[in-house]
Amino acid sequence: MTEEQKEAIQNFFKSLKVLKRMGIVRSDVVLGDIGEFLCTFAFPGLQLMTEKTNEGYDAYFNNKKVQIKYSNSRDAKNIDLGKPDKYQELIIVLGKNSAHRMAGELDVDYVFYRYSSSEVIENFKVASGYKLSKTKHFKKAEKRYKINA
Repeated sequence: MTEEQKEAIQNFFKSLKVLKRMGIVRSDVVLGDIGEFLCTFAFPGLQLMTEKTNEGYDAYFNNKKVQIKYSNSRDAKNIDLGKPDKYQELIIVLGKNSAHRMAGELDVDYVFYRYSSSEVIENFKVASGYKLSKTKHFKKAEKRYKINA
C-alpha cells in the first residue's frame, strides 16, 4: 500500500468520525445517511426517524411517512425504491455524478425528486419490485441544493 493510499484511508475514517459526531451519519449506511441529512435542508420540517430500524420509511414530512433513497453512482443500475405500501412519499436524492439525473440538472450538487407512493406504484413497477431506471423519470426535480454557492 502506498503512503498516499494509507493517508486517504486514514482521512476517510477521520471524516467519518466527525460526520458521526455531528449526527450526519447515524448508521453503517454512510451515503444513505448523508442523503437523509441533505433532505432536512431541502425540505424544512422533515423529521428523520431516531430509530434506524423503522421498516420502509426514514422520516416524517407533513404527517406522512417518507422513504429516502440516495445515489451518486455513475453506473446506471436501477435504484431500489423499497416498498411503497410502507411509505406515503418517496424522496430520491441524486448527487452530481449520478447516472440517473435528468439532462439539464447537472449544474448543482444535489437534486431531489419527490413522488407519492401511488406514483411509485403506477410508474416504477418491475418484476423484482419498484425501481428507478435512468430513463423512467416523468417529472423534474422538485428541489436543488448547491453546497458551494
